[in-house]
Amino acid sequence: MQRRALENLAQENLERGAMTPAYDGRESASYYLRQQSNAFYHIGQQPPMNIFNPLSWAKFFEAWKRGDFKKK
Repeated sequence: MQRRALENLAQENLERGAMTPAYDGRESASYYLRQQSNAFYHIGQQPPMNIFNPLSWAKFFEAWKRGDFKKK
């Protein structure tokens, strides 16, 4: 428990936590309601898949050429 407490109180972890802003209630509620509306839009059916979207394929091939999918 002491090791975990020291890791949590390390300076870099504290700085990283200070750099990411916390969401307030309005932002959290807005995000939740947007997610619910997206889920309700496709209720009773499968959500669409972008397998035939040419822009998505172009992004995929560009990422493949850059080597984004190679193990490092």
